[in-house]
Amino acid sequence: MKLPNTKIEVVAAKDKTRPVLSNVHLDVEHKRLVATNGHSLAVNPVEVDDQDTSGPISPEAIKLARKSGRKWADRHILANGDLRVPLAGVSLDRPEDEREYPDFDQIVPRVDAENTPASIALDAKLLYELSQAICEDGNRVILWINPVKHGPIYVKPATVSSENYGVIMPVNDARMG
Repeated sequence: MKLPNTKIEVVAAKDKTRPVLSNVHLDVEHKRLVATNGHSLAVNPVEVDDQDTSGPISPEAIKLARKSGRKWADRHILANGDLRVPLAGVSLDRPEDEREYPDFDQIVPRVDAENTPASIALDAKLLYELSQAICEDGNRVILWINPVKHGPIYVKPATVSSENYGVIMPVNDARMG
C-alpha cells in the first residue's frame, strides 16, 4: 500500500480502551485507509498491492514509512500477515483486531444531486487558533453561518455562559461553487 499524502493516523484513538480504533484500518476491497477516534472519521483512498490484506495498520508503521521515503511515492507498507516497510528494511507485527472494525459507512452523510448539504470552506488552523483565543475551557465552538456567500462566520464558545466570541472568514475556494 502506498501511503496517502496525509497524516491519517492522527485521527486514530489514543485511548487504548477501544483497541480496534487505536489503529488505522486498511480496507483492501474499497482501496482506502480509515481512522476514527469515535468523534471524528478520516477516509483516504490508497493504492493497494496485490498481496495486501484488510486489517489494522499501526501508527508506528505509518510513521516509519513516512520517515524512510524521500518522496510520497516511495512511502510504502506491505500489509500481509505483518507490516513490512521495505525502504526501512523493517518488519513489524501487525496489530490484532479484537473485534471487527466499525461499519462507519452507515454514519457518513450522503452527498449527491438530491442530498447536497450546505457547505462552507474554512481554514482549520485559523478556526483552531480562534477557538484557543475565545474558549476558556476546551476548544468546542458554535458556528453561525452567514447566509451571504463568503460572508463572515460568527464563532462562539459552546459554553453557554461565555460572552467571548470571534469572527472568521470562509476560504474563497472556487470548488465550493
